[in-house]
Amino acid sequence: MYGIRGGWTSRDEPKFSWAVGEREAGRLCGTGPIGRLAVLTGGPTTGNWGGAVDESTTAIRVITTESAPRAIGPYSQAIVANGMIFTAGQIPLDPATMKVVDGGITAQAEQVMLNLGAVLAAAGSGFDRVVKTTCFLTDLADFPIFNEIYGRSFGAAPPARSTVQVAALPLGVLVEVECVALVADRS
Repeated sequence: MYGIRGGWTSRDEPKFSWAVGEREAGRLCGTGPIGRLAVLTGGPTTGNWGGAVDESTTAIRVITTESAPRAIGPYSQAIVANGMIFTAGQIPLDPATMKVVDGGITAQAEQVMLNLGAVLAAAGSGFDRVVKTTCFLTDLADFPIFNEIYGRSFGAAPPARSTVQVAALPLGVLVEVECVALVADRS
């Protein structure tokens, strides 16, 4: 018993319901009202196979802080969704002046990590909750210095990481780092 039925809500948004096998109940299965995730609920014993939208887990929150450089384009410093924080790439701009810091890879890597920490704090998290980083360097010869500075921010269980060399970064900087983190547990 597989199927999908379409319809309309009172707000003229498309609405869908699903009918699937019992093993599918509770799994993410598609979209309900446009832009919202739906999860299968119920089963043969309840007769409820409809897609239910949980607004608390599908809300998107934009993070903005003056403690990190403001966005220099059409993007957010970070987004919180489903208990996860997705940061924009942080480059070595001084948040007060919006100028690239002087001092080569050492100063730039230190500023990037300060900026990333400020964005995480504004989102209610910290380096201890980071699960993945992506690091961009314009010269992998800078990796040993960058790696030492980067490592100071993480404890005994550092996150998964990808580091790549790129041809160029915004404003001619040497390094950029973005991350995915968990929102801090408030319990």
